[in-house]
Amino acid sequence: MTLFVYILRQLAFGVVLAVFGMFFIAIPGVAVSALHKLGGSGLGLLLGYLPIVLLDLVPYLLPIGFLLAVTATYGRLAADSEWTAIRMAGTHPWRAMAPAACVALACSGLLGVLAHHVSPELSLRKREYLKESVVEAFKDLAPGQTELSIGQFYLNAPFREKNTFYEALIHVPAGDGRPDRTILADTVHISVAGSKVTIRLTHARTVYGTADTTIGEPTFVLDLDELLDTDRKVKNSWRYQATPELRRLIAAGKVPEKDVTYAKYEIQSRWALGLTPVLFLLLGMSTGLLMKSSTQLAALAVSVGYALVYYILSMRISKSLAQEGAVHEYLAAWTVPALVAVAGLVLCRRAFRQ
Repeated sequence: MTLFVYILRQLAFGVVLAVFGMFFIAIPGVAVSALHKLGGSGLGLLLGYLPIVLLDLVPYLLPIGFLLAVTATYGRLAADSEWTAIRMAGTHPWRAMAPAACVALACSGLLGVLAHHVSPELSLRKREYLKESVVEAFKDLAPGQTELSIGQFYLNAPFREKNTFYEALIHVPAGDGRPDRTILADTVHISVAGSKVTIRLTHARTVYGTADTTIGEPTFVLDLDELLDTDRKVKNSWRYQATPELRRLIAAGKVPEKDVTYAKYEIQSRWALGLTPVLFLLLGMSTGLLMKSSTQLAALAVSVGYALVYYILSMRISKSLAQEGAVHEYLAAWTVPALVAVAGLVLCRRAFRQ
């Protein structure tokens, strides 16, 4: 029991340190990206958006943090000859893995809840928050702000007074039967009502190549729900449903036929994501023990390489194959985890026998 608590304490501390460290490193980049998406909105809107984005990163940063903690903990045990003492005391290697297995199962449980019930809705919540921030930004433009970017809509002007921009250039995306257009106007006045943005232009002219055609004083109405994919149709899409509801939609035939295979893959990929810490346990423990003669930094670098390869294979290649319907959903979701599990078991066997 003393050994179990000793290793468990080291692992828990390592996981917390690694995860919070990665969040600390990620925050500046996430903040810049969020500020761009929010169209330069105020600090209050940014602070409200950051927790949503950071929570969406947990399913990926938590397994990596656990992998680094396992590698560092067991690597230190091996480097300090504590692993040798544990073996000489008659403790079986698999028993020494028990503390890490407990932490892995706890992480898997948390990831399961996030993947099946929280993350799908969170993706939609980010879009809705973005729409709300855009509406607020239009109602109260920041002093000196002369550039707006919302979805495919873009406006830039040398100066403005309140909600009127002068000598402006705007790009209006296609919609309501009209093509997308780039327009120059003497003035552009913007008003907001609900999710509708009304844009009134004076002395406007379209620009296409070297052609410059006067179009008078047109008025455009932009639907933010359409621009930012937050309309009712999108909200009811299977992509943003928790797993139980998604299963029900598939069984009821309410998922478009072209998306059924990918929807089934999505369910399996959520299960696979929840098992990631268990897979990383095998890789991290064996890597720490096998690389005891190297620097701990080298072992951690190898572990990060494992995580990058795993996520690229599972989130890029497997996902693309499932979207195209090239392979069965179970094969797409579980091939990479199965290969990683086999590789981890082989490495563990090698580490335990040395």
